[in-house]
Amino acid sequence: MNPTDQSNTEWQADVAALRHAVEVYKAVGLFENVATNDAVDAYVDDVRFQLDTRMVREPPSNFWQTIEITKISETGISWLHMSDMADNAEYFELLTECARISRDAFLPRLILELWDPPGQFPPEKISLEFKLLAQEFKFYPEVSGDWLDLGGVINFLNQNCMKNSSMQFEFHDDQLIACILCLTPKEKELLTNELRFPFEKSN
Repeated sequence: MNPTDQSNTEWQADVAALRHAVEVYKAVGLFENVATNDAVDAYVDDVRFQLDTRMVREPPSNFWQTIEITKISETGISWLHMSDMADNAEYFELLTECARISRDAFLPRLILELWDPPGQFPPEKISLEFKLLAQEFKFYPEVSGDWLDLGGVINFLNQNCMKNSSMQFEFHDDQLIACILCLTPKEKELLTNELRFPFEKSN
């Protein structure tokens, strides 16, 4: 057994910090109808499984554990792969996820994602159209291989669709994966102060 294997086998989660994190997340809409201890146990079991099966070589840092545990939540947050442009439905799914976590603050209809030219990967241009209440919106995400233009979409939604709402979409981009939340300013401040949540700066 090498030193890395031993450290993985003996890994102990910071359960107190994880419990505190879940309680904070519950205050902003995550982990609805889930007991705090159940959420922590599910996350710890998942990390141990990944270590045992060598899906990951080292356990996450104590700080990242308090962020990564949100993957267990089925409400209030959406995790996605940034390099995931396999077909012409990724932005459709992104808007659908934004609607799911928005607590009814963002309910788009008739979402249409078009690639130009059709069938070409990567396309030369992507257009994203949808209706929100009585308004129609159209946006052209930046095309960069198979990478999602997450920042561009979030900024467009906040500036055009959420400007009269008490909530804004916030996100963290870790290059390969990212997460999105829909928060009030006070909720964002709570996550920042209590958990040092690494929000990206909005344009």
